[in-house]
Amino acid sequence: MDIVYSVLRILFESALLLLISKTIISKYIENLFLKNIEFTKHELNSEIEKLKFKLQIDLLNIKIILEKQHQIYAEMYAKLLSSHGKIRLLFGMIREELTFEEYDINDMETYLKNNKVPRGKISEIIDLFNRNKAIAIKETKRYLRMIEFDNAKNSLKEFSNFFWLNEFYLNESFKNSFNNLRTDL
Repeated sequence: MDIVYSVLRILFESALLLLISKTIISKYIENLFLKNIEFTKHELNSEIEKLKFKLQIDLLNIKIILEKQHQIYAEMYAKLLSSHGKIRLLFGMIREELTFEEYDINDMETYLKNNKVPRGKISEIIDLFNRNKAIAIKETKRYLRMIEFDNAKNSLKEFSNFFWLNEFYLNESFKNSFNNLRTDL
């Protein structure tokens, strides 16, 4: 009986030792997996935060570009309308212009200054006005017409320069349309 008791005791101790070893090993492995999971979770959270930050930066950049685009399109449209108006006045419309018949020398000088005629040309027209009013009026109209052409050309250049300075913000179809318009002119 002592032998059976010893064998049972050895079996019981072995089973108990096996159970304790199994519990310790499973807890150790579980702990390793938990540490590994926590480390991976931390790495993933860190990567997610980096991606969120990058996304916020990208969204902010896109927002800035879109705001700039809207501003540029509005300003470009205004410049295009201004150019169109100045060019359209030159061709194809019934033109109304002053006769200058009721003007005296002071009126003519004031009118020319207000229309940004150079002082030298103003002096020339005023001298001509003193000698022959009809020829002075004809020369004034010719010179003002030349200024209108120059203003239209400058307005178109301003629009074109504005386009090229802001080309980065414009979409491809608009760029192509502008290039077609430019080559048609």
